[in-house]
Amino acid sequence: MGYRHLDRIQAGTHPYLPHDAYLKLLHLKPSADDIAFQNYDIILLDEAQDSDTCVSDIILRQQQRAGVIVVGDPYQRIYGFRGASNAPFNDVEYSPTITCHLTWNFRFGDNIAGAANILLKAMGEEFPLNGVRKDDAIYDLKSPSMWQRRKEKILGPPREHVVIFRKNTTLVRFGIKFHRFYSKYKMALKVKKNYQKETLFNNLRDGYRLFRGQRTRSTLLKDFESWYQLQKYVLSKAHDNTEQSYLELIFGLECEFEKHTFLNDLNNVAAHVVDNEDEENVILINTHQAKGREWDNVVLADGFIDISDRHHIMYNPYYQGEAGILEL
Repeated sequence: MGYRHLDRIQAGTHPYLPHDAYLKLLHLKPSADDIAFQNYDIILLDEAQDSDTCVSDIILRQQQRAGVIVVGDPYQRIYGFRGASNAPFNDVEYSPTITCHLTWNFRFGDNIAGAANILLKAMGEEFPLNGVRKDDAIYDLKSPSMWQRRKEKILGPPREHVVIFRKNTTLVRFGIKFHRFYSKYKMALKVKKNYQKETLFNNLRDGYRLFRGQRTRSTLLKDFESWYQLQKYVLSKAHDNTEQSYLELIFGLECEFEKHTFLNDLNNVAAHVVDNEDEENVILINTHQAKGREWDNVVLADGFIDISDRHHIMYNPYYQGEAGILEL
C-alpha cells in the first residue's frame, strides 16, 4: 500500500499528506532515493541530533552514492518526544572517515563555557568547550547579597533581559507574578513557535472556564466535558500530538485557576504582552524556543535539573536528557 501511495504522490494525484507521512514512504522505498538524491555529490545533515531514525536512515544510506556530512551536538538532543535520536553519531554503525570537534563558541566567554563543561564532563565528554568573548559573567540570584547588589543590573526592568523556563506552566505563572511587580513593562511570552498571543490567552481563559464547570469556546478543549476528563487525558501520557503540550500547560495551571482573580489577572497580563520582541522589556521563553538564539542578559528560571549529584547525570538517561536541556 505504501508504494502505491508513493507513486500517487510522485504523480501529483494524491491528497495532502503531512511531512512525517511522505518521509516514511520514502523511508520504506529505498529505490526512490534515485529520484531524490541522484543529482547530489555531497549531502549534509545539519542539527542531526534533532532527526528521528526515519530521517537519519534516509540520509545515511546515501553513503554509497555521495559524501555524507553529519553536523550536530548529541548533548543538545531535546526533541526526544518527537522521536529524535543520536543514531547519526553512532560510529560503530556509521563509520566516519574523519571526526572534527567544534569546541570554540563566539556567543559567550570562559565563564559560561565553564558552567557548560561541568555538565559535559558529567555526561562523559572528553573535549572541553571554550568561549571566545571576554565580557561574560554568571551570577547566583539565590544568594541574598548578590541579589541585592546585582538585581537592578541583571534582572530588574527597564534593562532588557530574557528568562528561560523548563516548562510552559512555570513560564505563565512567572508572567502573572512579574506583572504584579512590574505592571508598566511589556512582555513577550514564547511558549511555541508562531503561537499567537490571542490564541494562548483564549485557551487559558477556556481552561479556567472548564475548571469552573463552565462552557468552553476554544477548539482545543471542545472535546472535554469536565476538568476531570482533561486530567485523565493528560495523566494517561498515551498521546503524541501537537495539542498535548498545550493541554499539559492548561492542566498545570490548576492552582492558578483556584484563584477567583485569575481572569482579571490574566487580562491585565494580556494587555502588556506583545508579539513583537522589539517592543518588550522582558522575554519569557522556554528552552525549545530559546535553542540557537542569543541575548545579552539571560536568567535561568527554577525547574531545571540539580547538577549537584553528577552520578545521576552520568548513568541515568533521564538525567542526561535534562542535563542536555540545561547545557543549551
